[in-house]
Amino acid sequence: MTPIQVGEWPWYYVAVYFYIGGIAAGAYLLAAMADVFGDSEQDRPLIRMGTYIAAVMVLICPVLLILDLGQPLRFWRMLSQFKLLSPVSLGSWGLFLFGFFVILSAAIWLGRDGRLPAGITGILDRLPRKLIMRVGAFFGIFVAGYTGVLLSSTVVPFWNNNQLLGLTFLVSGLSTAIAIVSLALIRQGHGAIVGLHNFRTLELVLLAFEVFLIVWQLFIEGGDILLTGQFLYTFVIAVAIVGVLVPLVLLLANQDKSMSTGMLTLVATMVLIGGFFYRYSILVAGQHSVEEVAWLIKLFTG
Repeated sequence: MTPIQVGEWPWYYVAVYFYIGGIAAGAYLLAAMADVFGDSEQDRPLIRMGTYIAAVMVLICPVLLILDLGQPLRFWRMLSQFKLLSPVSLGSWGLFLFGFFVILSAAIWLGRDGRLPAGITGILDRLPRKLIMRVGAFFGIFVAGYTGVLLSSTVVPFWNNNQLLGLTFLVSGLSTAIAIVSLALIRQGHGAIVGLHNFRTLELVLLAFEVFLIVWQLFIEGGDILLTGQFLYTFVIAVAIVGVLVPLVLLLANQDKSMSTGMLTLVATMVLIGGFFYRYSILVAGQHSVEEVAWLIKLFTG
């Protein structure tokens, strides 16, 4: 386990990285599911949009990591060695391999959209697109959940007590990915896909699961911190109410009805807000638990 370290760290880089990485993985998983199990022609806008969003997000991730590390060479140094038992090493390689398959998939779609030279498009068309997406989806699942596993592998009390963090980040990543893909499809005039029953049902199931995970966060040892101070706004209001409960109620109320693009946009926006503050709250609560332990140690040791 990683020892406790008390100090200032740029939470905004870490929180945004966890958020962006989760969306990248979730968007690619969504595209892969549609490509492998859906109707390739009918779901084409969804597959393309999910892949493109994942590619953009995955290119942002290394920038955020480099900003967090402070020195670009430190990021590349993490890729110079592979340690099977190191969450940081596994995470770095997982992100790198996931990014490779995402960029390759995006290049295939760019070629199909006529945005690449004919020669390159011809080469890309001969590649096994669905196999590439299957393999990429495997690494996507890893990337979506590993940040939570990384936190729970430390000895920071709040994180270490929360052994469902990996699952929490995976579910939240999928939920926010559906939200951002929905907004992009609506903007591109493909709102009918977002309004499909199975598309909305998937978001509904994920939000319902997030209700369970939110309750879990509150009942773990030290979880009551999420009901105090700033967390009343960031976790209770922004996450539980705005990001999960209100969208869940809106989807349940319209489960057997068509939803306007305005309503779908509202639901997606709230889910995105909640997804960010979910990660922010978990990160800052962990930092607070470290400071509390450090204060107690100082108190009893003089």
